[in-house]
Amino acid sequence: MVNSLRYQNHSHIYGINVAAPLHNQKGETLGAISITQQDVSKAQETYWLVIYLSRVLDNLYLDANQPHYEEKVKKIIDLLPIGITYLNDNNGDIHYNEKFSVLTELSQGKEPSKQRTRQFLVSTTLSKETRPKIEGLFTFKDIIGNCQSLDDAKEIGKRVAETSVPVLIYGENGTGKEMFAQAIHENSPRREKPFIAINCGAIPAELVESELFGYEEGSFTGALKGGKIGKIEAANEGTLFLDEIESMPVQDQIKLLRVLSTGKVQRIGSTKEISVDTRIISATKKDLLEESDKGFFREDLYFRISTFIIELPPLRERDEDIMILAEEFATKFSRKYNMGYNVEMEPDFKEALKNYSWRGNVRELEHAMERAIILLDKDTKLKVEHLPKRIKENYNKYLAQGIVGDVLYQWDKKSEQGLLAMAEVMIIEHVLKITGGNVSAAAEKLGITRRTIYNKLQEFPELRTVR
Repeated sequence: MVNSLRYQNHSHIYGINVAAPLHNQKGETLGAISITQQDVSKAQETYWLVIYLSRVLDNLYLDANQPHYEEKVKKIIDLLPIGITYLNDNNGDIHYNEKFSVLTELSQGKEPSKQRTRQFLVSTTLSKETRPKIEGLFTFKDIIGNCQSLDDAKEIGKRVAETSVPVLIYGENGTGKEMFAQAIHENSPRREKPFIAINCGAIPAELVESELFGYEEGSFTGALKGGKIGKIEAANEGTLFLDEIESMPVQDQIKLLRVLSTGKVQRIGSTKEISVDTRIISATKKDLLEESDKGFFREDLYFRISTFIIELPPLRERDEDIMILAEEFATKFSRKYNMGYNVEMEPDFKEALKNYSWRGNVRELEHAMERAIILLDKDTKLKVEHLPKRIKENYNKYLAQGIVGDVLYQWDKKSEQGLLAMAEVMIIEHVLKITGGNVSAAAEKLGITRRTIYNKLQEFPELRTVR
């Protein structure tokens, strides 16, 4: 509690402080997470939020050296009901959730779109469990792309949306699985009812059961007064989206299977079964039958949730869509950051996008475009230098491979000129192009002196046209 005798009056604005310790792999205390707020009536709710966050952070610490660690962090940030931003000191990546962007616009005196304002206001006045369906979910029109495999997936999605059968969406991280699930919901007779999403991989295993099925008052130590409604029950007559369903604990898979079989849910600590009409859309990036063979996923649940299977193609298989999406994101972020003019892209910038593998798929492309727009100077075009380091390095490697091919081809026609000499000239020519004819920058990239480049310019007049 804040003591007015010990603090200045301007500091005496809060009522409660709740904290929980954070641990490393050995169970040693590293620090603590704390929430301070004025509303004393929400003490118990705040307590459970702090406990939940501390367990999530403990699990993230254990996974810190594992693949996709940063993706897990971002997913958790997206789930939080408060505005928050995340900065990775290693690669300069910035991520913030929807609540943060709305708060930023409000603080700058801007008027956010009605859709985003509505989402923000509704989520701050109603609990996640009881809030009604809100406008602003994605539709199939929002899923951009012209490749045949994506069109096929959208067509299946539209057909299955008319029914209530379970759907399983396969796709790598960043392919838009939740976006697709929202589109199915919006295209269905359930569109006016709740759409609730839960990421099974972002919730500590011991909390998944209470999140999904809810609990009664007094069912365990620390249970909220009046109990808590579960996500399955909250999504009654609507849609429940279970992302990363492969991460759901096996014991909870058994309970979910029973709900799908009987249409009834039983809260923790209760003997009463409650009838529900909740459509289940699941998503995974793994082969669930392989997970079943390993003992991590129940085969009977797999066949229950996979009446319809929709596979979303990775961006690397959608060559024709990369620039369509890039243009869309350029427009989106130039408006967001009030650029005041149409953003154009240099040819090399486009080539760099086209020749990258996009392991993070559409999400990675979106982040790369946002970064480029932020770094863009007024009245200049987007250049390769505005892209993240990994994309620039990939593009340089791609160009180097092309240069080697060109050197061998030219040398085959002019074998009287030394191969190394020809390669040297073509490499200097290439670096001068990408540096805009800046000799100092080219010399730095090549690791040679400016005098060496000037000598080559004198020796090979064709290089002068590059400047």
